[in-house]
Amino acid sequence: MIHLTLTIEPTYQVNIHCPLCELSFSSTKVRSSHIRVTTRDADFCTHFVDETINPHLYYVSVCHYCGYASSRHFSTTFHEKAVQIIYQSISTQWKGKNYSGVRTTTEAIETYKLAIYCGIIKKEKQYALAGLYMRLAWLYRKGQDEQNEHRFLSLALQAYQSSYTNCDFEHSTMSEPLILYMIGELHLRLENIPDAIRTFSKVVSHPSKKMEPMIVEKARDQWQFVRQQQKKQ
Repeated sequence: MIHLTLTIEPTYQVNIHCPLCELSFSSTKVRSSHIRVTTRDADFCTHFVDETINPHLYYVSVCHYCGYASSRHFSTTFHEKAVQIIYQSISTQWKGKNYSGVRTTTEAIETYKLAIYCGIIKKEKQYALAGLYMRLAWLYRKGQDEQNEHRFLSLALQAYQSSYTNCDFEHSTMSEPLILYMIGELHLRLENIPDAIRTFSKVVSHPSKKMEPMIVEKARDQWQFVRQQQKKQ
């Protein structure tokens, strides 16, 4: 009797409708059953047993036909000027480039920069752009490119601060304590110590802290860590 063993690939294809050119294309995603986490940094950068099976490599979807790139947090609407700029600066030069297969880190970085460009032109909400900046910084961290990591962490900090000030994260998966925690953590990583302490304390004393116990605990840990480091110095 012959037994056949079926090998399930770690990635699969999803069909996506492009809101710009209105054609459908395929995009790669990672099966959750294949993801093996080793550690997670304080800013939620996740490290995997096999970094080639990293869902962040496939976070951005890129249309094969027009080159429009986006994340799941992008809106599907465009103002007229954005359509013109994307068509003129991307689509006319696209020539059918395809990111639907297995992506290298270099290719993933290209998709993030493309999505950031599209997001800025479309005037996407700041929390959505911050998510792109963060994940791009993580890819550079894994490649030990400290200069580019800090560059995009700085951009993420600016975007999160703008999102917090303008409350554009409302009705999203982001909460105010989480936004504040990310601002505090980014200040810490960029060595803005007084700002980090001040922001973590806002999380710890936030009126909604009972709704976000994990975030509050992480903020308290970071706040205590920074204060202990200051005392040692």
